[in-house]
Amino acid sequence: MADKFNSKSEQKIAIDDLQYEVMSLLYGLLYFAGVKADKIDDAADFYAENIDEILGEFDGDMSQEAVAVIEYMKQKKPEFFA
Repeated sequence: MADKFNSKSEQKIAIDDLQYEVMSLLYGLLYFAGVKADKIDDAADFYAENIDEILGEFDGDMSQEAVAVIEYMKQKKPEFFA
């Protein structure tokens, strides 16, 4: 991957771009899952801080991981949802 970049600053920009895209996807996921607009930031923080613990015992395939986290959030943090 490093061959594609001319400098460390280009690598940093690429990482920043990826972080932005991942956060955009997470916010979209949370919105479509029914998270209230004023709770999106809190829900995103909760998601990121707890995903490893939530999925620690998860036995499904990768396509269902986000669904499992959202279901967990709906049980533990109903105040996030409309």
